[in-house]
Amino acid sequence: MSQIEELQSRITAAMDRIGAGVDTLVNQMGSNADADAALQSALEEEKLANAQLEERLKSIKAKHATELEELQASAGSDGPDTGELQAELDRLRAQVADTSEVDGLKAELADATAKLVAAEAAKTEANAAIADAGEIESLRAELEDLRAKADNTEEVDGLRTEIAALKAELNNTERLDELKAETEMLRAERVSQAEATTRLDKDLQRLRKANDQLREANAALREANEAGVGEPSLINQAMLAELEALRASRATDAAEAKAILSRLEPLLAQADLAEGEDE
Repeated sequence: MSQIEELQSRITAAMDRIGAGVDTLVNQMGSNADADAALQSALEEEKLANAQLEERLKSIKAKHATELEELQASAGSDGPDTGELQAELDRLRAQVADTSEVDGLKAELADATAKLVAAEAAKTEANAAIADAGEIESLRAELEDLRAKADNTEEVDGLRTEIAALKAELNNTERLDELKAETEMLRAERVSQAEATTRLDKDLQRLRKANDQLREANAALREANEAGVGEPSLINQAMLAELEALRASRATDAAEAKAILSRLEPLLAQADLAEGEDE
């Protein structure tokens, strides 16, 4: 009986250890990998203990059977303590027949086995939860990466907008430079035209004066011819006046041509610039 009680106490202790392991697993499920290793070790130990308990039960049954046979053999002999041996035999038979205690031990063993199975299932769930946690962390990292890329896209769009504004400002600056160049060209053209107009006016005054001198010389020459008096000085004066008139006329023509060219040069320059841009 002491052996059976010892076996029962060991089974009870094993069940307590299993319960403690299950509670620890529930409280620390998915917390770290060390808990999984400890649980696995506890499961292996409990499996070994259950196997040892089963072997112990078999050994006890075999021992009881051997003792029973020995008592039966002793009872069949003519020894002086036959009554005492018979009583011991009956007691052992009753113990062997009474399997409730052994059945209780078996039930406790089955309960312990069920708890082991539940612990293994809890471990599997814990591993699945840990795997899900790792996947969640991976998805979070991917989400952060996507957010960073989105922020970079917004920054790139802002830079593109700024570049477009700078290009527009640069175009305006170039246009302003072109307008300034055109203004300077118009000023130079105006100065050139003013100089050409002044020169033309001077040449016209010179031409008028030469024509007046030529008319006076021609009038004096006609009067001398009518009087029948030949004056070489009048002839020379008339020739000089005519020559001066021709020079003044040529200078006037040149001044007019220069004035026309000064008006045409800006137009020709703009035409050449537009043709170059088209090409």
